[in-house]
Amino acid sequence: MVIFVSLNDNIFHLELEMRLTERKIVATLRQHSYKLTPQRRVVIQAIASNQEHLTPTAIYEKVHHHHLICSNCGKVVDFPSCELEEAQQSLSKQTGFRIDDHLLEFIGLCQACQKEIT
Repeated sequence: MVIFVSLNDNIFHLELEMRLTERKIVATLRQHSYKLTPQRRVVIQAIASNQEHLTPTAIYEKVHHHHLICSNCGKVVDFPSCELEEAQQSLSKQTGFRIDDHLLEFIGLCQACQKEIT
């Protein structure tokens, strides 16, 4: 965000850092009594790590893939490949449910938190 200030016919540019940091977002959520679920942490990281304005669709596209999530510190690690196509087709056939998409998350402890605990 850039603010233009005119002073004695001179224009000065004041550039304000308006980027939301992960810490600011977490603080705001806590202030309003929201739980920091693993899913919210993934969305927060997607927003905080991006330099541009994100639409809800862009956020969804950044986070609708598979994750390993640390239940202690909230660290999120993406894992790229998913071999669930056969299971998805079988499940759809068994239940009659039309499956449009899926989301897979494994929740546990990252290596750093495992070392802290032991």
